[in-house]
Amino acid sequence: MVYYGYNFTNINSGGLGAIIHSVLLAKKYANENHLDLVFEEEGYDIPRLNGSVNDHPSIETKTWHSYFKSFDIMKQSECNGSWPIYLPDTTDNKADRTVYKNILQKEIWQMHDHIANEIDALVCKTPFEPSTDAVLHVRRTDKVTENPEIVPLEVIIRDCERVINREPDIKRLYICTDDPSICVEIREHFAKKQFPVVWDTTETEEPLQLLRWSGKLDKLTAQEETMNAFKNIFIMRDAKYLIGGRMSYFFRIGELLRDDDNVVNTQDNDTFGIAPYIKETYLVRPHKPKRFTNFVNKQLNLLSYQKEYIENPHVIIHDFIDKNVANILENALSKYKWWSYSMLPTQMYGWKKPLITTDADTFNNEKGLCENSLDAGHFAYRFSRQYGIHFKTCECVTCCLYDTLSSWPFISLLETLTGKYKLVAGEIIISRFEKGDFLSVHHDIGKGDIALTLSFTKDWNPSYGGILHFCDKDGNIHKSNVPQLGTACIFDVIDGKTDHFVSQVAVNKDRFMVTAWYSSIL
Repeated sequence: MVYYGYNFTNINSGGLGAIIHSVLLAKKYANENHLDLVFEEEGYDIPRLNGSVNDHPSIETKTWHSYFKSFDIMKQSECNGSWPIYLPDTTDNKADRTVYKNILQKEIWQMHDHIANEIDALVCKTPFEPSTDAVLHVRRTDKVTENPEIVPLEVIIRDCERVINREPDIKRLYICTDDPSICVEIREHFAKKQFPVVWDTTETEEPLQLLRWSGKLDKLTAQEETMNAFKNIFIMRDAKYLIGGRMSYFFRIGELLRDDDNVVNTQDNDTFGIAPYIKETYLVRPHKPKRFTNFVNKQLNLLSYQKEYIENPHVIIHDFIDKNVANILENALSKYKWWSYSMLPTQMYGWKKPLITTDADTFNNEKGLCENSLDAGHFAYRFSRQYGIHFKTCECVTCCLYDTLSSWPFISLLETLTGKYKLVAGEIIISRFEKGDFLSVHHDIGKGDIALTLSFTKDWNPSYGGILHFCDKDGNIHKSNVPQLGTACIFDVIDGKTDHFVSQVAVNKDRFMVTAWYSSIL
């Protein structure tokens, strides 16, 4: 037999639904190519099956076989192949969907009896009735979070109403969600129609992503979260009707476990029954990135900042970075020697693009032009910067910072805080402002959807300059961010209305800042 090895460390981190979905794709690939899918002994642990991430070693790692009986384990050296660089998701093909269902139900979803019994017991404790309930799955927090452009609540309610009106056997609506606040809104709507809406009120109300990053995710809570997730999959499988969005892998798994097509995909609005999935590809990074563990300060109440950002997409979070990590980065940046000088006068000097040089003499000869442009009221800047990672496997401090800011856990946190869906990291700049350096008024349009700044500057007095100022529509300063070690500033830039600038540094001290932009792929 030819063995095809699956290694969990070779895929991007994902939740329970994403893990099962990726195994499903790998198993279909193996079947089509007459291979026997096995799990590689190295990279076998699956931390995310119990709600943790690699950055939380204190939480006991759960393996696939803690829950499922499917698949053997082999040494990597005994496998003839491994998880491919490119593996298409063909679940948009109606014929393939039948194949996916059979593989998932018969070859993958083989739970241990005691696990299945525990989950059944959890289901029995919920107000769920399979013979009469339509189940609505709504993925929020790190994926959607009140973003009106991504499956608006009005669309979700409309599709629920259409199912209820069309199917007289449906007597209640049961909601599975990671955002209990949406349950209240939907219940209030249907209360006017005297139609009951229920959900499991015993589930954790704090979003799982924030539990992770706030340090509140202990071993017991993580295991409870996993069992609750399986419970909701069972409920979606057994419901009279299932309503949800296929943008969520979790929803896809619940749908594929069903033996009927009584499913509404809210993402397709008018489509009932079988509807196309989003076409996706899976790309594997050539190395496992090394990131900072405990990057975010565990003492923060991140939920309060989430509410603040939703009301006004601009938030400053002091002590956002863990103090130890912030000190490590500040120390590394203060000793870093390979800076590139970057400056841009305006086209009044015939410049069409910035000058970037490592030659101090060239920089000193030209830097006066930037001040002349500033004096004339034109856009200009000058400061020093680092560019990107050094090489793919570099594990220096700054490269670890780049990997951290581009990692799934950190982006997931930003999605939760901002309500932006499917963010990807864009340009990331590590900058140093010295005496005389500045960045005049601009708005970052075209850079992405949101901007993030992180300060790694110690003992900075406001009189030193180098302050990040934000202007209103009349050009008046309405908010300022003085450099402080570990402070984060997050704000929307997609509409080009967030004018801001960095005032000129007036003293012989270095101001270190990291700026990153993130865009939604939708």
